[in-house]
Amino acid sequence: MNYPTEQQSISIPISAKFRDTALQFAQEQANPEKAKQVYLNTLAVQVINNYLQLLDISTTIEASYSWDYWGRMGADVADLLLTGIGHLECRYIRTGDHICHIPPEVWHHRFGYVVVEINQTCQEAKIIGFLPAVTTTEINIEQLQPLELLIEHYHQFSGVQLRQWLEGIYTSQWQSIEELALKKAHNWPFVLQKCGDLR
Repeated sequence: MNYPTEQQSISIPISAKFRDTALQFAQEQANPEKAKQVYLNTLAVQVINNYLQLLDISTTIEASYSWDYWGRMGADVADLLLTGIGHLECRYIRTGDHICHIPPEVWHHRFGYVVVEINQTCQEAKIIGFLPAVTTTEINIEQLQPLELLIEHYHQFSGVQLRQWLEGIYTSQWQSIEELALKKAHNWPFVLQKCGDLR
């Protein structure tokens, strides 16, 4: 299928290890339809995680909702936590699909949405596009923006976060210089004691 972003799409093989993890998560589900959803969600997340690591973009997959047992059980989530940034939703389509389904529970608190086409044998994936925001349960793949915008969005957002930190505006994931210095000072007796133990 030809996408508007065909030139920018990235093909990534799906490893046996990825499939094993997806199968492990899927087997936790009692409902076969839910198991299939979890399986494909997990593959999509791992593919995007692999892609972002190749670009030296830091991720914390284990802290993602999709990696949490109760997160998978209670919702249709396919998020990947970008370290210090937020959750990127990784939604799958199958080869030949024109529509990507985005459940309402993931419309908020997301850094963006990336769509991954997974072939019928689950051996290969194609990252086909990105959207910074979603407000509908279905998006046509023709609405997707090129992958370059995902990278631009990331650098723009990380620049804003850094600028806020320098200006003294902190989120729960950031600490001020004073807080960091206080922690260091608090730890000095312990550090000195440990150094003394080495004599």
